[in-house]
Amino acid sequence: MRVRVLSDLHIEFADFKPPNGKADAIVLAGDIHNGLSV
Repeated sequence: MRVRVLSDLHIEFADFKPPNGKADAIVLAGDIHNGLSV
């Protein structure tokens, strides 16, 4: 099983394009967004 970990993305500041690669599961850890608006 391949797991990709992405952390501290802070997508409230810039658009995010996931990196290329194969994964069976993706873990989003840390600060993803501030939660006030999307």
